[in-house]
Amino acid sequence: MFPTFEVGLMAPSELAILLIAVMFAIFSISYIFFGWNIFFTTSEHIYLAGNTAIVLSTVLLSLNSTAILPITKGRYLLIIPVLIGLLTFSRMTRYRWLSRYPVAVLSGIGLGLLVGGTIRPEIIGAADLTITNLMAAITRGTSGIAGSLVSGSYSSPLGGLSWGQEWEILSATIMLIGTLVVLIYFTYSVQYSHTFHEGKLAWLAKLGKYVLLLALGQQWVASATSMGTRMMIFWLRRPLVEILAYFGISI
Repeated sequence: MFPTFEVGLMAPSELAILLIAVMFAIFSISYIFFGWNIFFTTSEHIYLAGNTAIVLSTVLLSLNSTAILPITKGRYLLIIPVLIGLLTFSRMTRYRWLSRYPVAVLSGIGLGLLVGGTIRPEIIGAADLTITNLMAAITRGTSGIAGSLVSGSYSSPLGGLSWGQEWEILSATIMLIGTLVVLIYFTYSVQYSHTFHEGKLAWLAKLGKYVLLLALGQQWVASATSMGTRMMIFWLRRPLVEILAYFGISI
């Protein structure tokens, strides 16, 4: 099902804006077929200029509401972060060493928020889930082994397990190995990176790279086939429907 939208009679100015938007969209897509051309560069420059203007106005409005107005009302401690932010512009002067302070402050705060908010769900939680899945599969398999030994039906290569239990253990094992080799691929310390990237264990880092590429590719294909394609068709269909509706044609 595609997202629904209401089609109404547009004003001539709205139709002109929509036609211009469609024209620039076509100019941007022309890069796929014709490479770097004047139509693509025109749309790119206009997009970058408009986006820069929007971001700049948003920053100024945010600065006014979160810093200037509170300072005028007596919150003078906010002068300190404002000054730290202004030191960033010292990068354009000969006193560029002053820009190290805002960069250090922002990096420290950002890293603290990032690590504090993601280390438990993204790292500890993922590792716990991987090990839990493997242990749960092995536990179910152990009961199958015990039952097969008692009944004398010890015939499976994995010890009297059903096919479902075998695949669960295999899947959980692949998950654990894939997690470990991806972590090895991201080992950048001077002490260990040589061993895993250039030494005898370099094949582990290469395996981790392939596992990572497979995971990212699967996620991209899944997102593209589920929502990406439908949303793309929707945004291509909407301008066409709006334009035809303006001239009294419905599809």
